[in-house]
Formats: sequence, structure tokens, C-alpha cells
Amino acid sequence: MVQKRKVDAFFEIPNELVEFIKREIGEDDDRITHVEDLLKQRMHFDQHMPKNYDKAMARNFIRGAKFNLEITRRKLEGYFLAKHTFPLFYHNRNPNCKDLLRACDTVNIARMPKLTQDGERVCILSLADSNPNNFEVVDVLKLFWMLYDLTLTCTFPIVSEIFIFDCAGIKPDHLVKLLSAPFKNSISILQDAYAARVSQLHVVNCPPMAEKMIAAIRPLIHEKVKKRFIVHKGVESLLNHLQPKVLPVEYGGHLESIRDYSRSWQEILVENADWFEGQEGVKITGTPPKKNKFNNKNLEGSFRQLNID
Repeated sequence: MVQKRKVDAFFEIPNELVEFIKREIGEDDDRITHVEDLLKQRMHFDQHMPKNYDKAMARNFIRGAKFNLEITRRKLEGYFLAKHTFPLFYHNRNPNCKDLLRACDTVNIARMPKLTQDGERVCILSLADSNPNNFEVVDVLKLFWMLYDLTLTCTFPIVSEIFIFDCAGIKPDHLVKLLSAPFKNSISILQDAYAARVSQLHVVNCPPMAEKMIAAIRPLIHEKVKKRFIVHKGVESLLNHLQPKVLPVEYGGHLESIRDYSRSWQEILVENADWFEGQEGVKITGTPPKKNKFNNKNLEGSFRQLNID
């Protein structure tokens, strides 16, 4: 098994799969160390960029950017700029605060412990509580980004990410809350502030009303990701794309319940509360770049005219 940190310890990844992934993405020690050294030099001369950034996160940005220095620097700048621009997601990330505890009771957000045979990491999002009155979209999105950032501290590489969004239990009031500025901003953040490589994006248990939301989201997604967007009426057809060994029991898989894994990730968040506290001030300093990705965003845009029946 690979050498593990607090977050790494959740995953079950044999050494042979790690070596396969490195071959797939073209990683070797000399190559990644060379890019890390160049990045450190660039970050030193960029006055607005933080110097105390997490080096493990930066390494995963390098991997996601396919070892391209300029793309890595640009994505990291977008990430630190997002932390500066959207404090509602990145400020006061205390896993024990009441708002985040409520979010953990309301939704399941979990990465699966096993990677696919092709080196892909699976993340599943679903409702744990179907009462829309308990669904606070900003808190749920904040929880998502906390888990995403913490996963980026993993020491092992992956080939890409697979996301599964489960619409079971979703009601019109959920969609009204989702179709808001914070959700649209999160799509922009994922595309502009992270070096994410998404190979599959599934929506399961999708009712007709949720299809309207998907239609509204599609124009906001990069063209190559649209081609990887698959909608399922139930969950059975998910097994046409993923092996049971990487899925929870609710989706025809061999793993434990999604709720169990979601609770495990909540415990991991609490274990790493000090990391979140330490990262609080790691963001753009001084005057942000003139070409600010997040300036003058139309926060409602195509969502404004959408009616949910």
C-alpha cells in the first residue's frame, strides 16, 4: 500500500495501481520535482501570490495541469483568487460549526475508498434529508469545497475524477435553492480555480423537473465536459459505466452505504480542523490581478427565467 497521511488513510490503493497511474499521466520523480521547483520560483516573484501554500495541494494542481507550469500557475492563481473573492465558501471553515454540522446531516458527500481500474476517483453527492427547509445551499457548497480541498492534499496521483449526483428525494424547493448565484459561482470556481480532470459526470434518479436544471447548467459547462455528462432515470444503468467494486450498495455496488462514507469524511474533516485553520489566510494578497476571472460575474444569468414545476 502507498504511504499514507490522514486523508490518504481512507483510500485503499495498491502500489501497482499507483504505478499504473503514474505511467498513464507521465509522472516520474524528476519531472514533478522540476515543475515544483519552477513553480516555487514563479510564486516567489508574483507579489500577489501567497508563499505559504500547501505543497501537497500544489503537486496535485501540477498533475491536473499535465505538468504544464503556466497552466498550473494560472489555476493556482484562480484558486487563491476564489478564496479572496468568495469568503462564503472559504472563510471560517470550522468543521464543528453548527452550519456545517447541519449540512453534514442534510447531504451525503463522499469519495469512495477504491479507485477504478483506470485510476479514477469516484465522488458521490446525495440527499440524506429530503426536507428542503433543512437544505442551505451555501453551507452545502462550503462543505463540498472543504472536502474537495482536503482531498487535494492526498499524496497519491489519480488519472481523473468521476462525479455522481443523486437526485433521489429532490423537490422543487431544492432546485429553487440550487439555481442561485452561489451554485453558479461554484461551477465557475470548479472550472477556473481548480485543475480538475473530469472523465465522467453522472446524474442518477433524475426526475423531469431536474432535467430543467440540467438544461440550465449545460451552457455553463466546458464543451469537453458536456460530452461526459450522462443522465440516468434510475441507478441500474450506472453499472454500464462503473464496476460494482467502486460503488456503494445503494447503487448496486459492493461497498458500504453512502451514508457511512459521508460520516467517515465528516470525521476526517474534524481530524483536519487545524489544517483548515492554517489555510484560512492563504489567498491572493494586495490588489488582485486586473484580469480577474471572477469580476463582474452575472450571478443569475440563464437561471433567472427558469421555472420549476
